[in-house]
Amino acid sequence: MRIYNPVKQGLDQDPDGIFIRRWVPELGRVPAGFLHQPWLWEGAKSILGKTYPFPVIDHLEAAKSARQKIWDVRREPGYRDAANVIQIKHGSRRNGIKMTGGRQKAKPKAPTKQLTFDL
Repeated sequence: MRIYNPVKQGLDQDPDGIFIRRWVPELGRVPAGFLHQPWLWEGAKSILGKTYPFPVIDHLEAAKSARQKIWDVRREPGYRDAANVIQIKHGSRRNGIKMTGGRQKAKPKAPTKQLTFDL
């Protein structure tokens, strides 16, 4: 189960804040070390709620809550059987689960003639 941390993703994908500085000019005065979490910057009150919004949610608490809800669903009776049905129908064949029923393998097409041009 993967729930991405938006701050970590920002740090991993844009460690120098090039994308942020280009597309979020409201954070222009924020020091590089706080670009991904401007609400932690000591000067944040000069921009938060004025030119840049306060965080909508606490992403760590939201991820914790989402994980708990997912585990609650996974503990329900019948979950494993339903998950297996979905895996058989839609899952990757690379994982070793053989496809049963449903679609037939496509028949190989007859080779087509190659066009050639005398130039």
